Amino acid sequence: PIYPVFKIIYSFHMPLFALVSGYLFYWSVSSRSPREVLIRQVNNLILPAISWSILYQTAQAVFNVYRGDFVGVGVTLQRIYSSIFGLWFLWAMLYASIIIVLVREKFKDSILVYALIPFLLIMLPGRLAPISYVFVFPYFAAGYLWHREHMDEKFSVSNNKLLCAGIILVWCIMLLFYDKSSYIYTTGIAIIRYKKGIFMYWQLWTDIFRWLIGFAGCGAVLILLK
Repeated sequence: PIYPVFKIIYSFHMPLFALVSGYLFYWSVSSRSPREVLIRQVNNLILPAISWSILYQTAQAVFNVYRGDFVGVGVTLQRIYSSIFGLWFLWAMLYASIIIVLVREKFKDSILVYALIPFLLIMLPGRLAPISYVFVFPYFAAGYLWHREHMDEKFSVSNNKLLCAGIILVWCIMLLFYDKSSYIYTTGIAIIRYKKGIFMYWQLWTDIFRWLIGFAGCGAVLILLK
């Protein structure tokens, strides 16, 4: 069974992380060149992921030797590799950052392009568009656009109490329909199965529901914090 606390947390926790990351990313991308931005993202996201994984797994191997367990030493490199890419949310932020930079440079930061990209990504094979990366991209882009449009100055909870109450209510109602199929690792995200050559219309609705409850959850949590 999916327990209530699990449902509540998983409906918004990674979307909120990506939303805040996108919001903060605006400061970087608006004050630096594309090259500087991407180098900074690699330094801030990927190098720590690699360094921490090497440090942790090496320390674990040394600890195993100390205990007399020599079996685990031989798989340390494999564990380091798995650990590096196990921090998928950092790679996902880099993935989203690259897309934002490209849209800024090639499409003049078009909101329409940002809105279309998620639906283009869910049509790509998994290797080109990893499910977790595709899932969090809309939230990263939304946070970035919220900051770009200075929505903090234009929107206040006190002046939009009815709307805010509606967002919280919608999130609560959607939680009633959140089940195993809503969990991204259960159903994936791609709407086309290339090996089978089929289009899965039901997957599209699952993806839309998953994105909407994420936005509703982010909105509800931020409203409550306000």
